[in-house]
Amino acid sequence: MASPFLTRFLDQFKLAAAEGAVLELKLRMLCEAVPGLGGIAHAQKLEGAEGAVVARFKEDLGDGDVALLQRCRQLRNKMLHGNFRTAREKLREAGAAPGSGGVRMLTVDESRDVAEQLNAALGAGAEGTRAVADTGSTSEGKIFGWLLELGVAGDFVLAAKTFREAVEVIDRLARLNAERAIATERPADT
Repeated sequence: MASPFLTRFLDQFKLAAAEGAVLELKLRMLCEAVPGLGGIAHAQKLEGAEGAVVARFKEDLGDGDVALLQRCRQLRNKMLHGNFRTAREKLREAGAAPGSGGVRMLTVDESRDVAEQLNAALGAGAEGTRAVADTGSTSEGKIFGWLLELGVAGDFVLAAKTFREAVEVIDRLARLNAERAIATERPADT
């Protein structure tokens, strides 16, 4: 049975992953709704669908909208593949302000008393520990360590919020597309 602590962070990860999946789905559905973009809705790489939408709606998108969509696609990808260090960087680039969870990792020397090492690590000097956020990669800081780091820092919740902001942009474009479709179907006033 997983600890409540771990379950909390897995639930946060699931929320972020779900919001990222909704973003992708809505972007692909928008492509299907826009005349001429239907074929790109099923593109292997989401970047193609995103680029087509940005090109079609360029007059309706601000620079911030375009950057948000791009960063969210990259953030979703990094998040889903467990590359949490880069996900944090993409979150920052998307305009969010991720913090530090202060999670530390401990390298245990099996030739020494483990309890003694844990007590030393919990002490003021944090002997034998290193901040997960200071590691150069997810593999160096371990996926579990990064899961805890982003969970404690609130980065998964922040990612979910950022994905929802990008969905708002897609929803706005979908409304514009629908309004334009209705406008072209009306007979001209005579």
